[in-house]
Amino acid sequence: MRITSKTDAHQRGVDQNSNLPANPQIVRAHAGREPGDTATELLPRTGTERLYDRVLWVWAHGIAYTPPNSRYNARTGRKAGKSYAENQNAQSPAKNRCEGMAQNGGIEINIVSFGGGSNSASMIIGMYERKIPIDLILFADTGGEQPHTYEFIKTFDEWLSVRGLPTITTVFYTDKNGGRLTLEEESLRSGTLPSIAYGYKKCSLKHKIGPQEKFCNNQPSCRAAWTAGERINKFIGYDAGETRRVQHSADKDEADKKYRHIYPLYEWGWNREKCVQVIEQAGLPRPGKSSCFFCPSMKKKEIQALWENYPDLFQRAVDIERAAADTLITVKGLGRNWSWEEYQKTFLETAAYKKENVFVLPGFEESTGGCLCGAPCGCYDG
Repeated sequence: MRITSKTDAHQRGVDQNSNLPANPQIVRAHAGREPGDTATELLPRTGTERLYDRVLWVWAHGIAYTPPNSRYNARTGRKAGKSYAENQNAQSPAKNRCEGMAQNGGIEINIVSFGGGSNSASMIIGMYERKIPIDLILFADTGGEQPHTYEFIKTFDEWLSVRGLPTITTVFYTDKNGGRLTLEEESLRSGTLPSIAYGYKKCSLKHKIGPQEKFCNNQPSCRAAWTAGERINKFIGYDAGETRRVQHSADKDEADKKYRHIYPLYEWGWNREKCVQVIEQAGLPRPGKSSCFFCPSMKKKEIQALWENYPDLFQRAVDIERAAADTLITVKGLGRNWSWEEYQKTFLETAAYKKENVFVLPGFEESTGGCLCGAPCGCYDG
């Protein structure tokens, strides 16, 4: 949709002579029809369309225009320059960043980094209950997520849609030719294991964080905010038990010129049990742990569940180990000090398999997980 004039901008829902959008809804164009066509319906806005509203507004007023602090945000009813606690009479003794991040004018964009697990799902529910606006929910798909994660995303998308929240936008890594490249394909082609097996985070940086960054870098609304000198609010689901993870990110967060990282669960004091409780109270099923089915950070009981419930996925994980065998020196396989293939063979030969039991076999000690710095990998989401 191309805007050719300020008059055009006004017709598409922006009042250039006031501080408020002219219409509380944006006209969503159907295929072959432009907004303004009498046959076009007025429909609830998606998260992307809400972001687009703001681009129109800034464009209509000029990017250098800064509204006075007294203006109200028509969508949220909040007064710019006031905290969430002040605007909503929220009970927050610390008036923390999560509930005090309203910016003085300019563009305020709230993006949620969704991992597909309990933490990020409960965070979104908590934000909805606290009336914290959400403009965009991004999920980076490595192509190797476990089946329960994909199922939960479908269910959660329906829950979001019913409540008028933006549904999940899925992004993924692409190669230099623009074609999709999954982490599994990359491992097989290169004859290497996912980098977390060697104690590094390249796999999550490349296939999780990178695609989300690329998506935002190409969003007009995000570019407009950065041009105006604003930082985008990025909500991340680290829970109250992940102090080390939050502290590990502190220096990088402070230096980030593009994003203001916010950890609502940590600031609300929600631990893992609370996150699960909130999800169940919302009428949703437990998401299950989010990770690739061949993740080296998986526990032995999770590996056992994989070969029992999804033998085809377990075999694909073994194929990754076999493809990397000639390049391995100190690392033995996806278990780091041992291979999944050898673990399964020894397990089945040593004891009768019982689903409810986990046997610790000599030489197959549990991996500590995470990277060499000691923090969990970037994919971890409960």
